Amino acid sequence: MIKNIELVATSCPRSELYHHHNPPSLDLRPTLTPNFKSRGAVGVVARDADGGFVAAVAKSVGEVLSAEHAEILATHEGVVLALSLGTTSPIFEGDSVVVVAAVKRAGHDYSNIGNIVEDVKHLQQQFPSSLFQFTPREANGVAHRLARFGLHNVDNFIWFEVPPDLIQDALLCDVLSRGQTHCPPPPPPPGRCNSSLYQ
Repeated sequence: MIKNIELVATSCPRSELYHHHNPPSLDLRPTLTPNFKSRGAVGVVARDADGGFVAAVAKSVGEVLSAEHAEILATHEGVVLALSLGTTSPIFEGDSVVVVAAVKRAGHDYSNIGNIVEDVKHLQQQFPSSLFQFTPREANGVAHRLARFGLHNVDNFIWFEVPPDLIQDALLCDVLSRGQTHCPPPPPPPGRCNSSLYQ
């Protein structure tokens, strides 16, 4: 039986510099104008009642508008995973207070992530006794690793029954510690993104 599904999303700001040259008679130095865009990824892990691995997702989600946008995309992905696993009463754990509150709030959500929130609420109706709850970021280490992996890959990954190597040590640490201590994060993979998740 699946006890909980951890949901994590992350985004990586990417600065692209556009050069605007002023006329030489006015200024010989180029003016640089940064244009910030964010690329996002989600990580989702499903565990059984003993904390054992059931399934996981690492997915690149393209451009995201905000941290909340990335987090609601992870929440949506977690609900879809729970549906595919056929669980009846999952506990969804996310580290965004804003997103957890939005999903739990009665009434229509008119925020900039409202359409996705409403879709999550609609899908949630298929679970008779599901629960959305906040969990500190430090307690979501496995899902964070999956999200970081998703940032550096254009493909989407899903694993069932056998966890990928990149999270096996974190899963073992979580099961042995029962949440009392947390494994240190792995070093960042090589790449262009220096996400704050690695610091």
